[in-house]
Amino acid sequence: MGYFDGLVDGSFKVDVQGRHLFYPYGVLSNGYVLESEQHKSKIRKAIKLMYMIVLPAIIIFQTTVGIWLNLVLLPIYIVWYYFWIKKITKNLQVSNESLKVSDAYQNSAKSHNLVTLIILEVVSLLFVAAGLFILIKNLNMIVGLMTMGLFGLCAVAFGFMIHTKIKK
Repeated sequence: MGYFDGLVDGSFKVDVQGRHLFYPYGVLSNGYVLESEQHKSKIRKAIKLMYMIVLPAIIIFQTTVGIWLNLVLLPIYIVWYYFWIKKITKNLQVSNESLKVSDAYQNSAKSHNLVTLIILEVVSLLFVAAGLFILIKNLNMIVGLMTMGLFGLCAVAFGFMIHTKIKK
């Protein structure tokens, strides 16, 4: 399994009745009961393909054109995603079982490669250190705090996934 598999699998879980549930907005949404393993596979493949296109595009646009293009395209993407999700969940039963953050990270960890998780953890910690350096040198307090906060949260998440992966 690869990086994008891990991202996608955080949006799925199996309930106590053995049914596959899909959470299109992660922990912020209701789950939908999927009709079959094939239905799960179809949705999973579509979301993985979307991530494989959208995430690199965001990075490329950010580094080549700048933030303004992402700020223009992000609302368009959000509206498109909303209506696409509405279409694919239209006739699905809503589950009353919520997705916990720990469930999402555990499901994601199952599909991530341990080496990838360790690399992401190290990179996150390096960015935390960079944020601390920015603060110590009084270069920009807001950038330093935001860098430390964002990548600190990433480090906690990756650390949890590493722990989950090793434990199992």
